[in-house]
Amino acid sequence: MTSGPTNPTSDAPSSSRNVFRVLLVLAIVLAGANLLMWLGEGEPPDVKLADAKAPKPYTPLAPTFEGSSAKLSRTVVVPTLESPIPQGKSAIWCASLLLAWRQLEKDVFKGPLILLEVEELCRRLTNAPRPDIRPEDYYAAAGFAKDGISDRIHRELPLRFPSAPGPAWGPDTKGPDVLAYAYLEVALKFSHAFVELTGTVQFHEEGTTQGSEISTFGIPEDAGANAYREQVRVLFDTAGEFAVDLDRHSKPYQIVLARLNRPATLQKGLETLKEKSNRGEGGQVSLGEETALLVPYMHWALEHDFPELSDKKVRQPLLPGITNDVYTGNVTQTVRFRLDSSGAAVASGVPVPASWNGHPKLMFDGPFLIVFKTRDQDQPFFAFWVANVELLQH
Repeated sequence: MTSGPTNPTSDAPSSSRNVFRVLLVLAIVLAGANLLMWLGEGEPPDVKLADAKAPKPYTPLAPTFEGSSAKLSRTVVVPTLESPIPQGKSAIWCASLLLAWRQLEKDVFKGPLILLEVEELCRRLTNAPRPDIRPEDYYAAAGFAKDGISDRIHRELPLRFPSAPGPAWGPDTKGPDVLAYAYLEVALKFSHAFVELTGTVQFHEEGTTQGSEISTFGIPEDAGANAYREQVRVLFDTAGEFAVDLDRHSKPYQIVLARLNRPATLQKGLETLKEKSNRGEGGQVSLGEETALLVPYMHWALEHDFPELSDKKVRQPLLPGITNDVYTGNVTQTVRFRLDSSGAAVASGVPVPASWNGHPKLMFDGPFLIVFKTRDQDQPFFAFWVANVELLQH
């Protein structure tokens, strides 16, 4: 993801523009990265099962949304896990902004970065736990233009992630005086493909009694014992709330879905998920042979500007050699996400070691939380509260 320096030729009066040109000596650009969570790329191997419920050949999904988050009326992108979730809206958080922010503090400011007017948000970014993600799955760099930071990013990034977009400023292009850039890319392919379910399901959006039709994948009630059933682990089931690990065998990462009462923040949702999972209320076992699982399809890509962090003056003493005030440029993040039935070949007749007979159906047909994280670790690198169908596959 790329972003540019603040434009000094605004509609402000001429005198203001002249002052602004003087102040804009150092533009700090936090380029939030793409988060690629493609749960399976291309077509998996041929599936051979003894029963009639074998997954159909994988068909890539067309994106339900691509473009600026400004075009979304019922979804917000939040800078921290502690940011409030507006009533009735879905909320997306990605760790790429945090990774870029921390790299900027480490390599440029040599300490906490505080911007005027948003001091509390900056403190949350500074003090947030570092996401648990393998070093080989992300790239972060920050530095001064005079030291060749743009050249360095353009040289190093393609070696790690050939498809990463990189900053807009090339080796011979004038860019910001300081640049921080982060990119992370994680793929999790299910051990065994799920079934592409026919028909549609009514998703009951937060705060409404009306349902909207969505497409789902998962496990039919009469699928019997199969490898794709055995790989699902029920983490808890209590008082109308439940959570599942879609593939208990996936390493090093796992993806967890949880039907929860609406949390005030994503962090509160994560805490509830952890607490109930640790207690294992009615869970910690595989699905029963007659339990159905229905999961919404997703495939979207969005770009989001953080106005709360853009065009802000840096509070702390200026950097060595800088005598003018320091302002940030545009802070922008892109996120891509895909969730579908794709996986490797499925073997039939795998015995289920334990049986869970709570809900006859585990249906994610209402508000739920998606968490992508390292298995057995607490700090995710992606969290998504799904309150409505705006980004679901219809």
